[in-house]
Amino acid sequence: MRLRPLLVTLAATGAALAGCGGSASGPTSSNNVTSKTASGIVTAAVNATKQQSSFHFEEDAVQPTSTVTLIGDIGKTSAQQAITVTSGKTSGHVTLLLANGVVYFRADVLGLQSFSQFTAAQAAKYANKWISVSSADNGYHSLIGTLTVSNAATQLVKLPGTMTKGGTSVQGGIPVVAVDTAQTSSSGTLSITMYVQTTGPALPVKVTAISKTTPTSSSPTVSGTREVTATFSKWNEPVNVVAPKNAVPIATALPAAG
Repeated sequence: MRLRPLLVTLAATGAALAGCGGSASGPTSSNNVTSKTASGIVTAAVNATKQQSSFHFEEDAVQPTSTVTLIGDIGKTSAQQAITVTSGKTSGHVTLLLANGVVYFRADVLGLQSFSQFTAAQAAKYANKWISVSSADNGYHSLIGTLTVSNAATQLVKLPGTMTKGGTSVQGGIPVVAVDTAQTSSSGTLSITMYVQTTGPALPVKVTAISKTTPTSSSPTVSGTREVTATFSKWNEPVNVVAPKNAVPIATALPAAG
């Protein structure tokens, strides 16, 4: 199963070139993160994120032929995400849940076809039905890896390429320092900026990414600009998720994933 996880568009952008508001409770004095190197700031952001019990995130991605919006709440052992993909006048929707160590998802036809390997017939059959993915199923670890705080932290603030420390500013009313990274390959360019709090815990506040792809001999029709913005807030608020009843096991809905 190839259900795309948290920060799907940002992660996919980086992968293509290879071939993360509010603040947590705590002191408002300087955390001295501005005195660190770019990599030191990123490390501090990863460590600070892992120490939190939960966070809320919102991501918007604009691509050449579609837009993707993600809204989620990630806890230590529970999570929920709502994903909307829009192409032209058509929209697809996917909901992801983590409860009691099991991942559940429900989607409409377009959502199933956009974010998984469901055929048109399978998508029609299982549209708007809850499907469960257990630890014994293929794809489980890639999903749960972005649905818990400790694992998602490294995904949220993983910056490819060479990092440089940027300037300080205010994002969403929060003082931050920027870390920039850029990556270039034969297929295009990718630039990412992460903004990290300079007071209280060194938490990520915002991540922006812009990728520009150019046609290659292997992908002559692939080109365009993709822009992603992700914001993080509501740290340490409860994430209460109830497991859906009567979910269909993924091994039943999509035998190859079992």
